[in-house]
Amino acid sequence: MPFSDLPNELVLIIASELDNISLSSLSKVNKRYHLLLENDFRERAIGELSWAIKCRKLRLLRCLVVHHVKKATPGILNYGADNQWPILHETIYQKGDEYLDLTQKLFKHGADVNLRWLNEDEEPFEQSPLEVALGEEELETASVLIGHGALPNFEEESLAELAKLVNLFIENGADPGEQINGQCFMDRASADLVKEIAMIRLTPPHSIATCALRGVETAFNRIKKTPMTRQRRGPTRFLSDRNALKEAWAKFEAVHGAFKSKEVPMVDSFYDFWNDNHAEIEQLLGSS
Repeated sequence: MPFSDLPNELVLIIASELDNISLSSLSKVNKRYHLLLENDFRERAIGELSWAIKCRKLRLLRCLVVHHVKKATPGILNYGADNQWPILHETIYQKGDEYLDLTQKLFKHGADVNLRWLNEDEEPFEQSPLEVALGEEELETASVLIGHGALPNFEEESLAELAKLVNLFIENGADPGEQINGQCFMDRASADLVKEIAMIRLTPPHSIATCALRGVETAFNRIKKTPMTRQRRGPTRFLSDRNALKEAWAKFEAVHGAFKSKEVPMVDSFYDFWNDNHAEIEQLLGSS
């Protein structure tokens, strides 16, 4: 029997044992074989999106997703290997805000916004898409990631990275002085974190400086309204107010120190409060 006349069942059995190149050769024997093996090709074929992702063709990938080409191989969007980031990380690192439309489309195709990629080099480290965006200072991209549910996962000692995230929120209109459940961000933040934020926000408007000034003014005025007789007796309310002033003053000093170290001009009200009150406040806080 000529090879071209094999029964369909036998052709399919043979095809199941072949690699992709041999399967392609078999399909070219005649039209019947080609039609018979068409489904096998579809099952084995890698789609255009998957090919662009696998080969890191970001420009082509952008074109494909913008024109609604679908069906990436399951899992390939979140696949990463040694020295090869998942495609979302790669897009952010290579193109950042320039390819923001591609980043947004990748979510629709199933990219994991919180996928942490582990680089297994001599010094292994993990990074999420948000950490890549902040590291590259792609703030618009970081904002989009947060909008799609990106969760910051910084270590406590990574104040600089956390400060970048807070600065991102401020750049996008967040008010660090806004009260939520009786407290604002400045009430919760440590003096060290406030200083890191101030080191980043060196150009007006100095919202962190404004909040630090407002906080210490409020705490100091509350102390000054307390009668001296009550201060000497050390009632609970006065001690509480004194502790509040101590915390507010630490943050005010942190902002002052950050601006002074960078020789950043301070607004008059901030500068005046420091000159007029720092000696009295330090004496008050230093007293028993």
